[in-house]
Amino acid sequence: MKRFVALSAPALIALCFVGFAAAAHSPAAPSGVTLVSTEEGVLVSWDQNDAAAHWVAWMNDDEYRAARDAGDWTAALHYAAVPAGATHVVPAESLIKDDAYWFSVGSESRQAPAATSWSAWQSLTAIHGLMNKDDALTRAYVERAIAYYDKHGREATFAYYNSRESFQGERSMLIYEPDTLTVRVYPVFLDLVGSYFSPNSEFGGILARWKQLAVPQGDGWIEFQTLNWDTQQSEPKRSWGVMHDDLIFTSGHFILQENIGDATKNYVSKAIRYYETNGREATVAHYNSRDSLENFFYLFLMDENDIYLVHPIFPDLIATDIKDVVGTDFEGNDYELGKAIAKATEEGHWVEYMWLNPVSGREELKTTWAIRYDGLIFASGYYRPQSAQDRPWLTADPHEFTVDYVNRAIERYKDDPEAMLEYYNSVASYEGEWYLFATNANDIYIVHPFKPALKGTDIKNVVGNDGYELGKALAEAGEGVGVWVEYDWPHPATDYNAPKVSYAIRHNGMLFASGYYPAPDDQPAFAKAFVREAIDLYDHEGLNAVVDAYDEGQNSDGLWFLYLVDENDVFRVMGFAPGLVGTDFKSLYFRDVDGNPVGVEAVKTEEKEGRWVNFHWPVTGAQNFIAHLWVERHDGLLFGTAYFDTLLCVPNPYPTGTCVH
Repeated sequence: MKRFVALSAPALIALCFVGFAAAAHSPAAPSGVTLVSTEEGVLVSWDQNDAAAHWVAWMNDDEYRAARDAGDWTAALHYAAVPAGATHVVPAESLIKDDAYWFSVGSESRQAPAATSWSAWQSLTAIHGLMNKDDALTRAYVERAIAYYDKHGREATFAYYNSRESFQGERSMLIYEPDTLTVRVYPVFLDLVGSYFSPNSEFGGILARWKQLAVPQGDGWIEFQTLNWDTQQSEPKRSWGVMHDDLIFTSGHFILQENIGDATKNYVSKAIRYYETNGREATVAHYNSRDSLENFFYLFLMDENDIYLVHPIFPDLIATDIKDVVGTDFEGNDYELGKAIAKATEEGHWVEYMWLNPVSGREELKTTWAIRYDGLIFASGYYRPQSAQDRPWLTADPHEFTVDYVNRAIERYKDDPEAMLEYYNSVASYEGEWYLFATNANDIYIVHPFKPALKGTDIKNVVGNDGYELGKALAEAGEGVGVWVEYDWPHPATDYNAPKVSYAIRHNGMLFASGYYPAPDDQPAFAKAFVREAIDLYDHEGLNAVVDAYDEGQNSDGLWFLYLVDENDVFRVMGFAPGLVGTDFKSLYFRDVDGNPVGVEAVKTEEKEGRWVNFHWPVTGAQNFIAHLWVERHDGLLFGTAYFDTLLCVPNPYPTGTCVH
């Protein structure tokens, strides 16, 4: 639909000069006026200027012509005062659907006598319900940037939109060259202006997605996860991109909580379309891979009998019945969430429960959309992070919290043994990295949500990779007498081995146990030793041996991963994000604590030297982290690893503030 068109009818042009003549002292008429039909009405927006206030005038085309023929065209006019800001919504209820309307915006003088300068009239057909107001504001902001570009040229546009003056609330422009993915405008991180981004990098991947939409179609929306500087949380953002004169112009807004549901439904609908096009087998294969994940969105798919076919986060659930999955609601009450999801019909429904967020690694409130199609259940959901008060394990002593977690499980067993088994065999029972594992009086596993394949086996037969008989050590626990055991075990967030400390105690002969993964006492020393071990492997067995040992997280130590960058600054190994292999380290958009690109700073490391690079690492939830990256240059290669500390405040580049606690 044509969003707006400049007035060309001679009678209406004359109307501008006669009916809206400006006095000599009037301010300049508003520029950059755009019109967009929204769910709420017609959004009129314009470039802010120094006027005392603004007016929006509009009239129905048929009413104007009738009033003109009657000798008083002004009888058709409607006005609205806008005392502040540069937007106004003419409400839908005051407009006749599918009728043509004319709009103008006036700048009111600060001088007496008051006078108003009016913009050219523009027309729009009132089509109700095209988009919500946030979408309309974003599109209008991008449209004004394109109009500015057409009027002032390339260099002036780059200069203006790289300044803080160009910000409109949370909105700022990103302009880049799609052929090379080179950024020309990015006022949030000016250091990235002029940088090239590989399509395999996280930020480059976002640019590439816009390119896939905007180049063939001319424009399009995408949604992705990024840091909201105001809330200090990683949140979904919706952005509009337009291809114009060999550039892509983009801007966006964070999705309101009530609108995340639409994004969830869209993700599920896309999976259904994939199924229609490619069939069942290809759908199962694709959505069981992590390539199908879009930030916190992932698909879980059940067959006609409610048996899991797809779950990329917890593959151990595959071939089990979703109706057996039991968890908790937000208030901590037992909830048969699997049965609730299995009630999905062809109309679809929403289900809310607690579940582990793969982005934050924490249990959070999840809202899932489930719908039956062709007999199958397609489902996905979004998370609402809790506050730190709702996650006591973040600040609790880990020993004390482990004992408390196990004791609470025993109390649940006393109240209702069957309900206890259902709950603790669900990943909804996770509290951070804590989960329960339990056996019957004969030491046979009856609970293990992380490794359900162990159920039915004897815990005394469990031996670690190092040969340690950890199962026998845990089974030494006595009735009411707990034992602590240290051993290596896969971390639930990565599935890679890490040191674990577990507490086990018996009740009625049964074994109840849980544990945590302690951070090294001296994390900086551990980081250096971790890197040195990789360098020693390189010296003894060569580059290929290091790549084979650490690629895709192998040989990682729980949450510790190797970064390996070659002489050309290209990743050869990136343990926690193997998709970055082959991309330029300098292209990563993370900033160190001084605002410099992390990769650019890290690659400055000289041969036989090491250095720390500290950078902000936003995650979903009430906390952010600062990452401490240790890198060493050896034989031209850069070896590195990182650990994380809680960060209470991140600098805010937007005009709304400099720091949010």
